Amino acid sequence: MFIDFPNEIQCQVIRLLDPIGLISLSQSSRHFRRLINPQKKNLVERLLQLELSNEHGGPTLIFRSRDSKLEPGWQDEAWESMRWACTDCLRLLSHKCFDNQSLLRLGYRKPLPNSDAARMITTWEHRLYWRPQHRLMRGSEEYRLEKSRRELYFFAVTKGVMCDVEGDTAEHLDNLNVSDLVGFERLFEKDFRDMDNDEQLELFDRIALLIENDDCGKKRYLRKCNECRFRKGFLSYTRFAGDRGSQNFPVVPSRRVSFATELDRHFPGFLSALKSKEPPVENPSVSGYLYSMYMARCSKCERWQEIRSFRTEGLCTGWRHGICRETELLGQDYDKGYCNRCLVDTRGRGKLAESLKTWFVTLLNKRVTGLSSQLYHQFNSHLFARVCRLPQIEAGEWRVLVEQTLSFNPGNNLGLLRKDLDLIHTRRRQWKDLVDKAKEIDAENSHHRFLDGVYDEWVRQSDAIESKWRWLLGFREEIEDNAELLVDWALGRDGAAFM
Repeated sequence: MFIDFPNEIQCQVIRLLDPIGLISLSQSSRHFRRLINPQKKNLVERLLQLELSNEHGGPTLIFRSRDSKLEPGWQDEAWESMRWACTDCLRLLSHKCFDNQSLLRLGYRKPLPNSDAARMITTWEHRLYWRPQHRLMRGSEEYRLEKSRRELYFFAVTKGVMCDVEGDTAEHLDNLNVSDLVGFERLFEKDFRDMDNDEQLELFDRIALLIENDDCGKKRYLRKCNECRFRKGFLSYTRFAGDRGSQNFPVVPSRRVSFATELDRHFPGFLSALKSKEPPVENPSVSGYLYSMYMARCSKCERWQEIRSFRTEGLCTGWRHGICRETELLGQDYDKGYCNRCLVDTRGRGKLAESLKTWFVTLLNKRVTGLSSQLYHQFNSHLFARVCRLPQIEAGEWRVLVEQTLSFNPGNNLGLLRKDLDLIHTRRRQWKDLVDKAKEIDAENSHHRFLDGVYDEWVRQSDAIESKWRWLLGFREEIEDNAELLVDWALGRDGAAFM
């Protein structure tokens, strides 16, 4: 039996195990427990290997640095089954517990399946101490080679850009040790110039993939979840820049999620629970806006939740992310860092209802304002459009009506009034009457069919906007009458949920 061999031989074999096998062997008997004596670093290695398995870590997230392409994408449900290792608290946690850099940076990223970086062997040694990884000395040959690999990787993922180096992409090849990579020994500047754009992109991807197969995940042992980083002071106020919260209320950006409107982003699923139902939309668009999610830590219950649970807006404009101030400040400093549940525990349901109602109505009014602006724009533009297609008499009558109609210029107040809607409907009927009158005089004129199409399109678009406008007003009345619906929604969902 293996246990009968001398300890020296057993140790030589044990050194060849993978991290999972090492811990399993240490738990098989008292002898191996004493011989191996696993330390925290061995448990960390085991956890890092477990996160690579589909059973424990879920699907592997593949990230292409060249264009930031993710597979699975931001919206894929596979994200919910993925897990990453925190090497401080020794747990496999979801993506909501980490910032994006801890998941996507090359050193912290999960290695690709079956790559060299994914093949793990334990660093266990039968010693009383553990020597840390040798650090490359500046000026050494190993340091020079490592720096060259980093430059080559940057060259590949930026499609041939090199900082502080003049010349085109092909000329940069002379400054890089491309020939050190397997399969690129005979790549010369002339060969590169003969490639088209697709061939060059394929070359860049192959170079990046070769380096990632070796270097991906080398710093995973440094990955820590948001809570562990907070407890160790890595999220202190002095380290934050701009929108990252404060020392007592840290805010960490997470992945991006698509929502149709800003109201859906901050109150997901709430609109569908109300009595007023959204009117049907022809050819609905499945696309939306990508909003960054933000995880914040409640200063009372110490749970990390999405920023909406603190009655704070999370905005996203292009690639810049921001946290704006609370829509409705509650007056006391200790309210600002409290989640919805803790605010109810300390101030009561009435205070939460007041805050959520003010925030919801503010966002709702922004949507109502946008729809009102669309109706105004359509009406104003139609007053002067297509008049030349009408016969001279009918065109003159329409110009008289236009002179009697003030062009809507609501300025800062874009609220749609009942008299405005009545005027829009009246002018639409009058336009239709003029077109019908012109058709009776000259039924063969092809312009009339065109004007009929213009009218039908105007009515179709205006009615769709107006129906949604009325629907939102119904929402507002329902919330103003019963703000407790918002409290029930907020307390009945997981504060950390993104959708």
